[in-house]
Amino acid sequence: MVEDLQDLGPVQLSKEAGISREQALSVLRECDPKNISSKPTSALTLMQDAEANRRITSLSDSFDSLLGGGLQPQQVTEICGTPGIGKTQLCIQFAVNSQIPAAFGGVDGDVMYIDTEGGFMIERVVDIAEGTLQYIQNYARCNQAQNLVRASEEFKLEHILSHIQYFRASDYIELVALVKTLPALVQNSQRKVRLVVIDSIAAPFRQNFDDMRTRTSMLQSISQELNKLAAEHNLAILISNHVTTKITNSEAIIVPALGETWAHNANSRIYCSWKNAKRHAYLMKSAACGKKTVVYAVDHGGVRDDCEPKRPREENAPSQ
Repeated sequence: MVEDLQDLGPVQLSKEAGISREQALSVLRECDPKNISSKPTSALTLMQDAEANRRITSLSDSFDSLLGGGLQPQQVTEICGTPGIGKTQLCIQFAVNSQIPAAFGGVDGDVMYIDTEGGFMIERVVDIAEGTLQYIQNYARCNQAQNLVRASEEFKLEHILSHIQYFRASDYIELVALVKTLPALVQNSQRKVRLVVIDSIAAPFRQNFDDMRTRTSMLQSISQELNKLAAEHNLAILISNHVTTKITNSEAIIVPALGETWAHNANSRIYCSWKNAKRHAYLMKSAACGKKTVVYAVDHGGVRDDCEPKRPREENAPSQ
């Protein structure tokens, strides 16, 4: 086909293809053998590329569906939500699941977890880690595959806990400093870092800021650093955010915190709230997936698909 095109001149190609002469010239230049790479890509390379771009699951199919299968590398995902909806538990679940072995479709990497509110309770981390281990072991037994059984036996609680690198940022100064040092920390990590978590981004910036322009500038700087980090190191970024009340036309509505400028920083934004006694997650923003709402659950073992009825709770809805 390339040889056939080379026999055509730009005028003839323009007429036959219905394109401009400039476009025809561009096509003919691209078809020059000198511009065509003769190096094929091996199937092994394609497989390695696919593994490097695996998503991180939440272990809830419904929640993962909002993100096209889970947290995507090279992307910043923001989870907003009402108090008590389980934002921190979602962050911990993704941090734990980043350790899942490749044999089970996991990414088997390190996590850097920045806690700005003191919500990272080790007892809860152990509960979720043990729930994930049980999930993996049950999966291996059901599939009756020796390699999966062996991988599940080698996947231990100590492994999970030792590969979540925890940082406590008490104020915005410490948070900014940590974000600035993340590239060096990621670069020097003994294992590949697959996920960076900030829980939450709002807490350090909701007080002691009289100058909103300074706050906006600092948040934009953090966002640029995180997006650059995600792209250069092929890792996922997960951020939790609070909600606030906004008065519009004498009506009070609940919206994600930190304002309109910050809203543009994440690639995907999910809003979590209670509705009809169940946890709902609404995809507010995504470059790849359409907006939709799903139901999910959080139990002793972590995040899962919703199966059990819950007692009534106060209902909240995001501004759409």
